[in-house]
Amino acid sequence: MLRNPDLDPNNEEMKEPLWVRSLDVGFDIVFDNYELAKTDMNSIAEKFSRVCPGKKKEDGMVLQIMKSQPSPRVIKSHFPLELHNKDLLKKCKVVYVARNPKDMMVSFYHYIRVTRSANYQGSLEKFTREIMKGNSLCSTTRVPSI
Repeated sequence: MLRNPDLDPNNEEMKEPLWVRSLDVGFDIVFDNYELAKTDMNSIAEKFSRVCPGKKKEDGMVLQIMKSQPSPRVIKSHFPLELHNKDLLKKCKVVYVARNPKDMMVSFYHYIRVTRSANYQGSLEKFTREIMKGNSLCSTTRVPSI
């Protein structure tokens, strides 16, 4: 009987935080730009040292960790489809999850205010306007008025 290693409590990776087990392809970019890299990056750096011996961190730890994983693998991203490889839909199975934009903005606003990575101090109204202009790491086009 085949067992799923992700469900095995003896699997060493089960001890890793979920966000380290399920990496986002954009983490390398985010960690290059935010204060978060000074603290929470340690878990990813430890995994990188373990699974990518001899590789350079500057070449993107998350990308190299993902490349080292056996296929099939799950790669997640918060980036819009147009920022990914044009062959993505031909080469991969893609699951697209969308949220109500109003819910996303309020949730993202509260997240960005409390996280050490951004330390955003503006109002929800200002934040919403910036998102709608496309001034977000996760948006590339102007969002229509809601």
